[in-house]
Amino acid sequence: MQSSRIVPYMGLGLAVLLLAAMALQYPLSATFPIGPDAPAHIRDALKLTKEYPGDASGIKILLRSPYPLSVAMLSATRILPISWPERFTWWITMGHIAVGLMIGLFVYRIHDWQAAAIAISMWAPLTVTLNNHFESGTLPQLWSLAFLLLFFERVAARSIAGSVTTFLLVLISHPITAVLVVLSATVSLPILFIYKSKLLLQEQRQTKILLGSLIIIYITSIVAFLHRYSSTTYWSGPHFPFHDIVTSPLSILLLLSIVGLIAMQKYLRKNIPLQVLFNSFQIITILLALNNLFGVDIWTYRFRSSVIVIMCISAAIALQALTSIVFTRKTTRVLFISSIIGIIALYAWQHNASVYARYEADDKYRRIHPDEKGASIWMKNHIPRDSFIVSTNVNRFSEWIPLYSNIRWEEIGASHPLFNATNVELAGYVPKTAYTHIIFFLRREQIPVNIQSNPQMFENIHTNDGAIVYKILQ
Repeated sequence: MQSSRIVPYMGLGLAVLLLAAMALQYPLSATFPIGPDAPAHIRDALKLTKEYPGDASGIKILLRSPYPLSVAMLSATRILPISWPERFTWWITMGHIAVGLMIGLFVYRIHDWQAAAIAISMWAPLTVTLNNHFESGTLPQLWSLAFLLLFFERVAARSIAGSVTTFLLVLISHPITAVLVVLSATVSLPILFIYKSKLLLQEQRQTKILLGSLIIIYITSIVAFLHRYSSTTYWSGPHFPFHDIVTSPLSILLLLSIVGLIAMQKYLRKNIPLQVLFNSFQIITILLALNNLFGVDIWTYRFRSSVIVIMCISAAIALQALTSIVFTRKTTRVLFISSIIGIIALYAWQHNASVYARYEADDKYRRIHPDEKGASIWMKNHIPRDSFIVSTNVNRFSEWIPLYSNIRWEEIGASHPLFNATNVELAGYVPKTAYTHIIFFLRREQIPVNIQSNPQMFENIHTNDGAIVYKILQ
Protein backbone atom coordinates (compact mmCIF):
# COMPACT_ATOMS: atom_id res chain seq x y z
CA MET A 1 0.00 0.00 0.00
CA GLN A 2 1.35 3.45 -0.92
CA SER A 3 2.36 5.80 1.89
CA SER A 4 -0.08 8.41 0.57
CA ARG A 5 -2.91 6.01 1.37
CA ILE A 6 -1.51 4.91 4.72
CA VAL A 7 -1.41 8.43 6.19
CA PRO A 8 -5.19 9.09 5.98
CA TYR A 9 -5.92 5.69 7.50
CA MET A 10 -3.48 6.34 10.32
CA GLY A 11 -4.85 9.82 11.00
CA LEU A 12 -8.46 8.68 11.07
CA GLY A 13 -7.49 5.56 13.01
CA LEU A 14 -5.83 7.59 15.76
CA ALA A 15 -8.86 9.89 15.95
CA VAL A 16 -11.21 6.93 16.31
CA LEU A 17 -8.89 5.41 18.91
CA LEU A 18 -9.08 8.62 20.96
CA LEU A 19 -12.87 8.62 20.54
CA ALA A 20 -13.12 5.06 21.82
CA ALA A 21 -10.75 5.68 24.72
CA MET A 22 -12.61 8.76 25.96
CA ALA A 23 -15.99 7.06 25.65
CA LEU A 24 -14.87 3.80 27.27
CA GLN A 25 -13.56 5.72 30.26
CA TYR A 26 -17.19 5.79 31.44
CA PRO A 27 -18.07 2.05 31.58
CA LEU A 28 -14.56 1.20 32.77
CA SER A 29 -14.70 3.78 35.58
CA ALA A 30 -18.33 3.55 36.73
CA THR A 31 -20.05 0.44 37.99
CA PHE A 32 -23.55 1.90 37.64
CA PRO A 33 -25.36 4.31 35.27
CA ILE A 34 -24.91 7.86 36.50
CA GLY A 35 -27.79 9.51 34.67
CA PRO A 36 -31.16 9.99 36.43
CA ASP A 37 -32.99 9.15 33.17
CA ALA A 38 -31.43 5.69 32.96
CA PRO A 39 -34.15 3.69 34.80
CA ALA A 40 -36.92 5.36 32.78
CA HIS A 41 -35.36 4.29 29.49
CA ILE A 42 -34.77 0.76 30.76
CA ARG A 43 -38.41 0.68 31.94
CA ASP A 44 -39.70 1.54 28.46
CA ALA A 45 -37.45 -1.09 26.87
CA LEU A 46 -38.95 -3.69 29.23
CA LYS A 47 -42.49 -2.51 28.48
CA LEU A 48 -41.92 -3.22 24.81
CA THR A 49 -41.53 -6.93 25.59
CA LYS A 50 -44.09 -6.85 28.44
CA GLU A 51 -41.42 -7.56 31.06
CA TYR A 52 -42.02 -4.47 33.18
CA PRO A 53 -44.06 -5.45 36.28
CA GLY A 54 -47.68 -4.34 36.18
CA ASP A 55 -47.55 -3.10 32.58
CA ALA A 56 -48.64 -4.86 29.38
CA SER A 57 -48.03 -2.06 26.88
CA GLY A 58 -46.04 -4.17 24.47
CA ILE A 59 -45.78 -2.62 21.02
CA LYS A 60 -48.05 0.23 22.14
CA ILE A 61 -45.15 1.78 24.02
CA LEU A 62 -43.66 2.76 20.66
CA LEU A 63 -46.74 4.88 19.97
CA ARG A 64 -46.79 6.42 23.44
CA SER A 65 -43.09 7.12 23.81
CA PRO A 66 -41.51 10.36 22.50
CA TYR A 67 -38.45 8.22 21.69
CA PRO A 68 -39.80 5.12 19.88
CA LEU A 69 -36.59 4.46 17.96
CA SER A 70 -34.51 4.62 21.13
CA VAL A 71 -36.91 2.28 22.94
CA ALA A 72 -36.60 -0.29 20.17
CA MET A 73 -32.82 0.03 19.96
CA LEU A 74 -32.27 -0.25 23.73
CA SER A 75 -34.64 -3.20 23.89
CA ALA A 76 -32.56 -4.94 21.21
CA THR A 77 -29.51 -4.80 23.49
CA ARG A 78 -31.04 -7.61 25.55
CA ILE A 79 -28.93 -9.94 23.43
CA LEU A 80 -25.93 -8.78 25.47
CA PRO A 81 -25.28 -11.20 28.37
CA ILE A 82 -25.11 -8.44 31.00
CA SER A 83 -27.52 -6.70 33.38
CA TRP A 84 -29.81 -3.88 32.25
CA PRO A 85 -27.83 -1.18 34.10
CA GLU A 86 -24.67 -2.39 32.35
CA ARG A 87 -26.47 -2.50 29.00
CA PHE A 88 -27.59 1.07 29.44
CA THR A 89 -24.07 2.21 30.32
CA TRP A 90 -22.53 0.47 27.33
CA TRP A 91 -25.26 1.56 24.93
CA ILE A 92 -25.00 5.25 25.81
CA THR A 93 -21.23 4.85 25.47
CA MET A 94 -21.77 3.45 21.98
CA GLY A 95 -24.00 6.46 21.32
CA HIS A 96 -21.13 8.85 22.01
CA ILE A 97 -18.90 6.86 19.69
CA ALA A 98 -21.61 6.77 17.00
CA VAL A 99 -22.00 10.56 17.07
CA GLY A 100 -18.23 10.99 16.78
CA LEU A 101 -18.08 8.66 13.81
CA MET A 102 -20.99 10.46 12.11
CA ILE A 103 -19.30 13.82 12.68
CA GLY A 104 -16.22 12.42 10.98
CA LEU A 105 -18.22 10.94 8.11
CA PHE A 106 -20.05 14.22 7.48
CA VAL A 107 -16.88 16.33 7.57
CA TYR A 108 -15.10 13.82 5.33
CA ARG A 109 -17.98 14.09 2.87
CA ILE A 110 -17.88 17.88 2.65
CA HIS A 111 -14.12 18.40 3.14
CA ASP A 112 -11.34 15.82 3.61
CA TRP A 113 -9.93 13.20 5.96
CA GLN A 114 -7.76 15.64 7.93
CA ALA A 115 -10.68 17.84 8.94
CA ALA A 116 -12.68 14.68 9.68
CA ALA A 117 -9.98 13.37 12.01
CA ILE A 118 -9.81 16.73 13.81
CA ALA A 119 -13.60 16.88 14.20
CA ILE A 120 -13.74 13.36 15.65
CA SER A 121 -10.92 14.23 18.05
CA MET A 122 -12.71 17.37 19.21
CA TRP A 123 -15.93 15.53 19.96
CA ALA A 124 -14.16 12.60 21.62
CA PRO A 125 -13.32 14.21 25.02
CA LEU A 126 -16.73 15.82 25.48
CA THR A 127 -18.40 13.03 27.43
CA VAL A 128 -19.10 14.82 30.71
CA THR A 129 -16.96 17.87 30.04
CA LEU A 130 -19.28 20.49 28.52
CA ASN A 131 -21.63 17.78 27.23
CA ASN A 132 -24.28 16.32 29.54
CA HIS A 133 -25.69 13.10 28.08
CA PHE A 134 -23.74 10.70 30.28
CA GLU A 135 -24.49 12.62 33.47
CA SER A 136 -28.17 13.08 32.63
CA GLY A 137 -28.69 9.67 31.04
CA THR A 138 -30.32 11.31 28.00
CA LEU A 139 -29.75 8.32 25.75
CA PRO A 140 -32.36 9.10 23.04
CA GLN A 141 -31.10 12.61 22.35
CA LEU A 142 -27.50 11.45 22.11
CA TRP A 143 -28.34 8.75 19.55
CA SER A 144 -30.61 11.17 17.66
CA LEU A 145 -27.56 13.31 16.90
CA ALA A 146 -25.99 10.37 15.06
CA PHE A 147 -29.06 10.06 12.83
CA LEU A 148 -29.17 13.84 12.35
CA LEU A 149 -25.58 13.91 11.14
CA LEU A 150 -26.19 10.91 8.92
CA PHE A 151 -29.13 12.80 7.39
CA PHE A 152 -26.89 15.72 6.47
CA GLU A 153 -24.27 13.32 5.13
CA ARG A 154 -26.88 11.65 2.91
CA VAL A 155 -28.01 15.06 1.66
CA ALA A 156 -24.37 15.82 0.88
CA ALA A 157 -24.15 12.54 -1.03
CA ARG A 158 -27.34 13.50 -2.95
CA SER A 159 -28.94 10.22 -1.88
CA ILE A 160 -32.72 10.51 -2.13
CA ALA A 161 -33.52 7.25 -0.34
CA GLY A 162 -30.84 7.81 2.28
CA SER A 163 -31.81 11.39 3.08
CA VAL A 164 -35.52 10.61 3.36
CA THR A 165 -34.91 7.51 5.48
CA THR A 166 -32.58 9.26 7.90
CA PHE A 167 -34.91 12.28 8.02
CA LEU A 168 -37.70 10.00 9.24
CA LEU A 169 -35.37 8.28 11.71
CA VAL A 170 -34.52 11.64 13.25
CA LEU A 171 -38.23 12.35 13.72
CA ILE A 172 -38.78 9.22 15.81
CA SER A 173 -35.51 9.43 17.72
CA HIS A 174 -36.00 12.56 19.87
CA PRO A 175 -38.49 15.50 19.85
CA ILE A 176 -35.86 18.23 20.27
CA THR A 177 -33.74 16.96 17.39
CA ALA A 178 -36.88 16.44 15.34
CA VAL A 179 -37.89 20.07 15.94
CA LEU A 180 -34.48 21.24 14.75
CA VAL A 181 -34.52 19.24 11.53
CA VAL A 182 -38.17 20.07 10.75
CA LEU A 183 -37.63 23.79 11.30
CA SER A 184 -34.45 23.64 9.22
CA ALA A 185 -36.29 21.95 6.37
CA THR A 186 -39.23 24.36 6.66
CA VAL A 187 -36.96 27.39 6.38
CA SER A 188 -34.83 25.82 3.63
CA LEU A 189 -37.45 24.57 1.20
CA PRO A 190 -38.76 27.99 0.04
CA ILE A 191 -35.16 29.07 -0.62
CA LEU A 192 -34.46 25.88 -2.56
CA PHE A 193 -37.52 26.36 -4.73
CA ILE A 194 -36.41 29.93 -5.51
CA TYR A 195 -33.06 28.57 -6.71
CA LYS A 196 -34.63 25.52 -8.34
CA SER A 197 -33.05 26.24 -11.73
CA LYS A 198 -29.56 26.02 -10.21
CA LEU A 199 -30.15 22.60 -8.70
CA LEU A 200 -29.07 19.37 -10.30
CA LEU A 201 -31.86 17.02 -11.37
CA GLN A 202 -31.08 14.71 -8.43
CA GLU A 203 -31.18 17.66 -6.05
CA GLN A 204 -34.55 18.80 -7.44
CA ARG A 205 -36.02 15.36 -6.85
CA GLN A 206 -34.54 15.27 -3.38
CA THR A 207 -36.09 18.65 -2.58
CA LYS A 208 -39.55 17.64 -3.82
CA ILE A 209 -39.55 14.41 -1.81
CA LEU A 210 -38.40 16.29 1.28
CA LEU A 211 -41.25 18.75 0.78
CA GLY A 212 -43.77 15.93 0.52
CA SER A 213 -42.38 14.33 3.68
CA LEU A 214 -42.58 17.62 5.49
CA ILE A 215 -46.22 18.17 4.51
CA ILE A 216 -47.15 14.69 5.75
CA ILE A 217 -45.29 15.35 9.01
CA TYR A 218 -47.11 18.62 9.66
CA ILE A 219 -50.53 17.12 8.92
CA THR A 220 -49.81 14.07 11.08
CA SER A 221 -48.53 16.23 13.93
CA ILE A 222 -51.58 18.49 13.89
CA VAL A 223 -54.00 15.56 13.86
CA ALA A 224 -52.09 13.75 16.63
CA PHE A 225 -51.91 16.89 18.75
CA LEU A 226 -55.65 17.60 18.43
CA HIS A 227 -56.72 14.05 19.21
CA ARG A 228 -54.18 12.76 21.70
CA TYR A 229 -51.89 15.27 23.33
CA SER A 230 -52.40 18.03 25.85
CA SER A 231 -50.92 21.47 25.38
CA THR A 232 -47.61 20.88 27.15
CA THR A 233 -44.55 22.91 26.23
CA TYR A 234 -40.99 23.11 27.50
CA TRP A 235 -41.03 26.60 29.00
CA SER A 236 -38.63 26.11 31.87
CA GLY A 237 -35.33 24.59 32.79
CA PRO A 238 -31.65 25.53 33.03
CA HIS A 239 -30.06 27.73 30.40
CA PHE A 240 -27.45 26.95 27.81
CA PRO A 241 -24.08 27.26 29.64
CA PHE A 242 -22.63 29.90 27.32
CA HIS A 243 -20.69 31.55 30.15
CA ASP A 244 -19.16 28.21 31.17
CA ILE A 245 -17.91 27.62 27.64
CA VAL A 246 -16.40 31.10 27.32
CA THR A 247 -14.53 30.84 30.63
CA SER A 248 -13.39 27.22 30.31
CA PRO A 249 -10.26 25.80 28.62
CA LEU A 250 -12.64 24.66 25.88
CA SER A 251 -13.28 28.26 24.83
CA ILE A 252 -10.83 27.62 22.02
CA LEU A 253 -13.54 25.52 20.36
CA LEU A 254 -15.89 28.49 20.42
CA LEU A 255 -13.32 30.85 18.93
CA LEU A 256 -12.35 28.42 16.21
CA SER A 257 -15.97 27.61 15.37
CA ILE A 258 -16.71 31.26 14.58
CA VAL A 259 -13.97 31.20 11.94
CA GLY A 260 -15.07 27.75 10.82
CA LEU A 261 -18.64 28.82 10.13
CA ILE A 262 -17.27 31.18 7.50
CA ALA A 263 -14.61 28.82 6.12
CA MET A 264 -17.18 26.02 5.84
CA GLN A 265 -19.15 27.88 3.16
CA LYS A 266 -16.41 27.17 0.62
CA TYR A 267 -17.17 23.47 0.87
CA LEU A 268 -20.92 23.64 1.39
CA ARG A 269 -21.57 25.71 -1.75
CA LYS A 270 -20.72 22.67 -3.88
CA ASN A 271 -24.11 21.28 -2.84
CA ILE A 272 -26.81 23.97 -2.68
CA PRO A 273 -29.46 21.89 -0.80
CA LEU A 274 -26.87 20.92 1.80
CA GLN A 275 -25.63 24.50 2.15
CA VAL A 276 -29.12 25.87 2.70
CA LEU A 277 -30.21 23.04 5.02
CA PHE A 278 -27.08 22.93 7.16
CA ASN A 279 -26.81 26.71 7.46
CA SER A 280 -30.48 26.87 8.45
CA PHE A 281 -29.85 24.15 11.03
CA GLN A 282 -26.88 26.02 12.49
CA ILE A 283 -28.71 29.35 12.71
CA ILE A 284 -31.88 27.84 14.20
CA THR A 285 -29.92 25.77 16.72
CA ILE A 286 -27.86 28.71 17.93
CA LEU A 287 -30.91 30.97 18.19
CA LEU A 288 -32.86 28.37 20.16
CA ALA A 289 -29.89 27.65 22.43
CA LEU A 290 -29.62 31.36 23.28
CA ASN A 291 -33.32 32.26 23.08
CA ASN A 292 -33.35 33.38 26.73
CA LEU A 293 -31.20 36.33 25.65
CA PHE A 294 -34.15 37.48 23.51
CA GLY A 295 -36.68 37.18 26.32
CA VAL A 296 -38.24 33.89 25.16
CA ASP A 297 -36.63 31.36 27.53
CA ILE A 298 -37.67 28.01 26.02
CA TRP A 299 -35.63 25.17 27.57
CA THR A 300 -32.31 26.31 26.10
CA TYR A 301 -30.34 23.59 27.91
CA ARG A 302 -31.75 20.94 25.58
CA PHE A 303 -30.01 22.46 22.56
CA ARG A 304 -26.50 22.39 23.99
CA SER A 305 -25.39 19.11 22.40
CA SER A 306 -26.49 20.28 18.94
CA VAL A 307 -24.44 23.44 19.44
CA ILE A 308 -21.48 21.32 20.52
CA VAL A 309 -21.75 19.26 17.33
CA ILE A 310 -21.73 22.46 15.26
CA MET A 311 -18.72 23.72 17.22
CA CYS A 312 -16.75 20.52 16.63
CA ILE A 313 -17.45 20.53 12.89
CA SER A 314 -16.74 24.20 12.29
CA ALA A 315 -13.77 24.33 14.67
CA ALA A 316 -12.16 21.38 12.89
CA ILE A 317 -12.47 23.09 9.52
CA ALA A 318 -11.16 26.36 10.97
CA LEU A 319 -8.19 24.72 12.67
CA GLN A 320 -7.12 22.99 9.49
CA ALA A 321 -7.54 26.17 7.43
CA LEU A 322 -5.66 28.40 9.86
CA THR A 323 -2.77 26.00 10.40
CA SER A 324 -2.39 25.57 6.65
CA ILE A 325 -1.80 29.31 6.39
CA VAL A 326 0.49 29.64 9.41
CA PHE A 327 2.56 26.45 9.02
CA THR A 328 4.05 25.59 5.66
CA ARG A 329 5.52 22.28 6.80
CA LYS A 330 3.03 19.44 7.20
CA THR A 331 4.97 17.96 10.15
CA THR A 332 4.79 21.22 12.10
CA ARG A 333 1.10 21.54 11.32
CA VAL A 334 0.38 18.01 12.57
CA LEU A 335 2.34 18.60 15.78
CA PHE A 336 0.49 21.83 16.50
CA ILE A 337 -2.95 20.33 15.90
CA SER A 338 -2.02 17.26 17.94
CA SER A 339 -0.92 19.51 20.81
CA ILE A 340 -4.21 21.41 20.82
CA ILE A 341 -6.24 18.19 20.78
CA GLY A 342 -3.94 16.62 23.37
CA ILE A 343 -4.42 19.51 25.80
CA ILE A 344 -8.20 19.32 25.45
CA ALA A 345 -8.19 15.53 25.82
CA LEU A 346 -5.93 15.59 28.89
CA TYR A 347 -8.02 18.26 30.60
CA ALA A 348 -11.22 16.36 29.79
CA TRP A 349 -9.82 12.99 30.92
CA GLN A 350 -8.88 14.34 34.34
CA HIS A 351 -12.18 16.17 34.73
CA ASN A 352 -14.17 13.14 33.61
CA ALA A 353 -12.28 10.88 36.00
CA SER A 354 -13.18 13.12 38.94
CA VAL A 355 -16.84 13.11 37.88
CA TYR A 356 -16.97 9.30 37.63
CA ALA A 357 -15.21 8.99 41.01
CA ARG A 358 -17.77 11.29 42.59
CA TYR A 359 -20.62 9.11 41.37
CA GLU A 360 -18.85 5.97 42.55
CA ALA A 361 -18.48 7.30 46.11
CA ASP A 362 -21.27 5.93 48.32
CA ASP A 363 -21.02 8.88 50.71
CA LYS A 364 -21.89 11.35 47.93
CA TYR A 365 -25.28 9.70 47.31
CA ARG A 366 -25.33 10.58 43.62
CA ARG A 367 -27.10 7.34 42.63
CA ILE A 368 -29.10 4.54 44.23
CA HIS A 369 -27.13 3.24 47.21
CA PRO A 370 -26.12 -0.46 47.38
CA ASP A 371 -28.30 -0.88 50.50
CA GLU A 372 -31.31 0.50 48.61
CA LYS A 373 -30.57 -1.79 45.71
CA GLY A 374 -30.15 -4.69 48.14
CA ALA A 375 -33.56 -4.04 49.71
CA SER A 376 -35.18 -4.05 46.25
CA ILE A 377 -33.52 -7.38 45.41
CA TRP A 378 -34.61 -8.75 48.80
CA MET A 379 -38.23 -7.99 47.93
CA LYS A 380 -37.85 -9.89 44.66
CA ASN A 381 -36.88 -13.00 46.61
CA HIS A 382 -39.10 -12.69 49.70
CA ILE A 383 -42.48 -11.12 48.89
CA PRO A 384 -45.22 -12.44 46.56
CA ARG A 385 -44.88 -11.59 42.86
CA ASP A 386 -48.38 -10.04 42.81
CA SER A 387 -47.47 -7.50 45.51
CA PHE A 388 -47.74 -3.74 44.95
CA ILE A 389 -44.84 -1.66 46.30
CA VAL A 390 -45.13 2.06 47.04
CA SER A 391 -42.45 4.63 47.84
CA THR A 392 -42.06 8.39 48.06
CA ASN A 393 -40.88 10.46 45.11
CA VAL A 394 -38.16 12.44 46.90
CA ASN A 395 -35.68 11.65 44.11
CA ARG A 396 -35.53 9.42 41.04
CA PHE A 397 -33.63 6.61 42.75
CA SER A 398 -37.00 5.00 43.45
CA GLU A 399 -37.36 4.21 39.74
CA TRP A 400 -34.86 1.39 40.17
CA ILE A 401 -37.15 -0.44 42.63
CA PRO A 402 -39.30 -2.30 40.05
CA LEU A 403 -36.25 -3.04 37.90
CA TYR A 404 -34.56 -4.91 40.75
CA SER A 405 -37.62 -6.28 42.53
CA ASN A 406 -39.53 -7.22 39.37
CA ILE A 407 -42.69 -6.30 41.28
CA ARG A 408 -45.32 -3.69 40.51
CA TRP A 409 -44.40 -0.31 41.98
CA GLU A 410 -45.70 3.23 42.25
CA GLU A 411 -44.29 6.44 43.71
CA ILE A 412 -46.40 8.98 45.60
CA GLY A 413 -45.74 12.38 47.09
CA ALA A 414 -44.75 12.96 50.69
CA SER A 415 -48.10 14.69 51.24
CA HIS A 416 -50.06 11.52 50.44
CA PRO A 417 -52.60 10.43 53.11
CA LEU A 418 -50.68 7.20 53.63
CA PHE A 419 -47.85 9.19 55.20
CA ASN A 420 -49.89 11.89 56.92
CA ALA A 421 -53.25 10.43 57.98
CA THR A 422 -54.11 10.11 61.65
CA ASN A 423 -54.54 6.73 63.28
CA VAL A 424 -58.29 6.83 62.80
CA GLU A 425 -57.98 7.89 59.17
CA LEU A 426 -55.40 5.17 58.52
CA ALA A 427 -57.74 2.53 59.93
CA GLY A 428 -60.23 3.47 57.23
CA TYR A 429 -57.69 4.01 54.45
CA VAL A 430 -55.43 0.95 54.74
CA PRO A 431 -58.10 -1.73 54.07
CA LYS A 432 -59.02 0.06 50.82
CA THR A 433 -55.55 0.61 49.39
CA ALA A 434 -54.11 -1.62 46.68
CA TYR A 435 -50.59 -1.16 48.05
CA THR A 436 -49.16 -4.16 49.89
CA HIS A 437 -45.66 -2.93 50.80
CA ILE A 438 -43.85 0.35 51.50
CA ILE A 439 -40.13 0.96 51.14
CA PHE A 440 -38.25 3.93 52.56
CA PHE A 441 -34.73 5.00 51.56
CA LEU A 442 -33.16 6.21 54.81
CA ARG A 443 -30.50 8.43 53.22
CA ARG A 444 -33.14 10.71 51.75
CA GLU A 445 -36.11 10.53 54.13
CA GLN A 446 -37.38 9.75 57.60
CA ILE A 447 -40.05 7.23 58.44
CA PRO A 448 -43.39 9.02 58.97
CA VAL A 449 -44.57 8.99 62.57
CA ASN A 450 -47.92 7.46 61.69
CA ILE A 451 -46.18 4.50 60.04
CA GLN A 452 -43.93 3.86 63.05
CA SER A 453 -46.71 4.23 65.61
CA ASN A 454 -49.05 1.70 63.97
CA PRO A 455 -47.27 -1.69 63.94
CA GLN A 456 -50.67 -3.40 63.71
CA MET A 457 -51.01 -1.90 60.20
CA PHE A 458 -47.36 -1.71 59.08
CA GLU A 459 -45.04 -4.62 59.82
CA ASN A 460 -41.30 -4.08 59.46
CA ILE A 461 -40.20 -7.12 57.43
CA HIS A 462 -36.75 -6.03 56.27
CA THR A 463 -34.20 -3.48 57.43
CA ASN A 464 -30.66 -2.66 56.43
CA ASP A 465 -28.47 0.42 56.81
CA GLY A 466 -30.08 2.19 53.86
CA ALA A 467 -33.70 1.00 53.58
CA ILE A 468 -36.74 -0.29 55.46
CA VAL A 469 -39.50 -2.40 53.96
CA TYR A 470 -42.95 -2.51 55.59
CA LYS A 471 -45.74 -4.93 54.86
CA ILE A 472 -49.18 -3.30 54.90
CA LEU A 473 -51.47 -5.48 57.04
CA GLN A 474 -55.01 -5.34 55.67
